Amino acid sequence: MTDAAVHVGIPPEEWECWESRLVHFHHFESIPSEKGHSVSSPIFECCGTEWALDVYTRGEVSSKEGMMAFYLCHCSRGAPISAKFCFLIRDTTDRILTKKVTTYSHNFANNSCGWRDFARRDQLIYPFTTALNHGTLTIEVRIKPDDNHCCLNFIPKNECARNILLSFMDKNTADIVFEVQDDASKARAADRSPVVIYAHKLILQLCAKDSALATICEADGKKPVPIKGIDPHLFT
Repeated sequence: MTDAAVHVGIPPEEWECWESRLVHFHHFESIPSEKGHSVSSPIFECCGTEWALDVYTRGEVSSKEGMMAFYLCHCSRGAPISAKFCFLIRDTTDRILTKKVTTYSHNFANNSCGWRDFARRDQLIYPFTTALNHGTLTIEVRIKPDDNHCCLNFIPKNECARNILLSFMDKNTADIVFEVQDDASKARAADRSPVVIYAHKLILQLCAKDSALATICEADGKKPVPIKGIDPHLFT
């Protein structure tokens, strides 16, 4: 059995960027109900991260009498995630019976967050309640990751530009060599040798397309290419 949501129109702004999953606890009344003991849902995916829902049908040890505790558990390994979340239970007529939303983001790192006093047990399991649909309790779990903690679709820092800059004047990786000399400076000092500049053909061809420099790059790179009449500082 699968659940799918179809949205018609634009969702309200307060639920923008939220993702939701329905977690069904079948035969809810028959779930072991000793205080301090929980039952966990299977792991499910939401917002690119793995989660599980823990339900204490008789509450935690610290819960108020007659209250049930609900906790969202972060199950993914790796980087933590900061997110807001919401639990929502409806009756069989789609009327909201109970709903709680975090007022601030929680930091999840293989831990859990939730409410120890989420809902009254008799509100959901009372013989005449409409919360159970053929014995199944359905909890809608909504999650919204923080923009600054979006590790769900991890995009590493692009080091391409930095690596290209570091390769400038790298003798070991260069495939073309220029010998640049200013004629004026040569006249002042006849013994001044040209400045050797190591470069890369591909970068020059991409950055100086349709120029004389790009044409020079088509030459064999085994021999240095002499460039005269240009100040080496301007050339670089």
